[in-house]
Amino acid sequence: MMVTDNNDIIILTNEAMDSFLNRHKNAFKNEDQSFSAASVIDKNIFQIHKTLQQEKKHIASRNQKNSFALNIGNLALTLKVTPLFNTKNQNIGATYTWIDDEKIKDNEALVAAINRS
Repeated sequence: MMVTDNNDIIILTNEAMDSFLNRHKNAFKNEDQSFSAASVIDKNIFQIHKTLQQEKKHIASRNQKNSFALNIGNLALTLKVTPLFNTKNQNIGATYTWIDDEKIKDNEALVAAINRS
């Protein structure tokens, strides 16, 4: 998971996100040669991937949860965006959850194979 502030600057990544970015850094580098998994903090979320730039108007509304498909190189991903609000119901940022769809399909196939045996 990534957390951005209200200006779309990445302010936090959790360990799972750090691992994901490191594992798939070559796919991200195909999109942006300057990509570095170790230095996403303090970067604008829309600089990470071209498709994010195209989806900016949908994400930037920040009124409701949003989810969309995203391809980075050979990765098939789902990106879930959840707005964050303070106690005065003012938007203060968003969380971004990146889901590796291929990994989910692999896990589903494994479960199906186990169930057949």
